[in-house]
Amino acid sequence: MTTLPFTDARERAVEAFERQYVQAILRRTEGNVSEAARRAGMDRANFRRVMRRLGLAGD
Repeated sequence: MTTLPFTDARERAVEAFERQYVQAILRRTEGNVSEAARRAGMDRANFRRVMRRLGLAGD
């Protein structure tokens, strides 16, 4: 990752963090998106947008 420009490396690191965070919180809530969003301190619609962007939404 250190061969990438800073901006690209940061984007990859942030995406990796978001993916791990969302997956972990969904596991803890047994897939309950509303509860996961609440625990993350996000509204449900925004949480779903993050899931879709990461390819984690099952729609």
